[in-house]
Amino acid sequence: MSDFLIRLATEADVAACATIYRHHVLHGTGTFETEPPDEQDMLRRLREVQGRDLPWLVAQREGSGMVGGFAYANWFRAREAYRFTVEDSIYIDPDAQRQGLGNDLLTALIDACVAAGARQMLAVIGDSANAGSMYDITLLRMAKRDEQLRLRTLQMRDLVQPAQTVVRQDAGLEAMSELFLHHPVKYLYVTDGLERFLGVVPLKKLSAAAGVSDLAQRCAADLLSDEITPLTSDMSLAEALQRFMEHRGERLPVIDSLASPVLLGAVNKSTLLATYVRLSE
Repeated sequence: MSDFLIRLATEADVAACATIYRHHVLHGTGTFETEPPDEQDMLRRLREVQGRDLPWLVAQREGSGMVGGFAYANWFRAREAYRFTVEDSIYIDPDAQRQGLGNDLLTALIDACVAAGARQMLAVIGDSANAGSMYDITLLRMAKRDEQLRLRTLQMRDLVQPAQTVVRQDAGLEAMSELFLHHPVKYLYVTDGLERFLGVVPLKKLSAAAGVSDLAQRCAADLLSDEITPLTSDMSLAEALQRFMEHRGERLPVIDSLASPVLLGAVNKSTLLATYVRLSE
């Protein structure tokens, strides 16, 4: 991050923008103009962009007030079909180059364009071999930033996977035994006819019941246990991780809410931990 403050341009910034742009017209390939515009023409361009409710930004060095660069966006084409597409322009003062300022301006410009209603940004890049590197770096940074923001707002409903070890409350011992046989789990989730979570049937409890003749005809409702407390769909990742630490198992059931305990599925500890690792990167 550079030591520049990025803000909306005012008409007081026109002279600095014209000076920076003049250098690029005369010495660079970032613009296809061959004659530098004067301050009056630059003022007209600023007013045109702002009159279309699009951003024109300047980067001002904190403390000195020096304008180290500017960036703006304009509609790519006048036709209605292009109404969500903008083209960017970014110019950096020679004394402020290679400080990351271009990346900072581009990031701020993209955010401002999204706020203005744009959905696509196009860039026309000159013949420099590394001219596209700023865009590559900025887009990678923004992708990582957006991923971090998304991860920070994740709730259990975003990590739920289908639960394959679910039985109705009237399921018999044979049906439950079949599920335990095909799935290496310690608990079966039990629901009623409305898919509401009622509790679990532990493997050890089923094994004990299978060996007692007068219990052999019993069903899941007779073997219910409340030793597993389900997660709720709006629970944060931190709360869920704490619950896993207390449970010490690989998975936990997830219900819609305490008021509406419909079973949504299950969350695996490995999935939750992997998400935490990505958050810390």
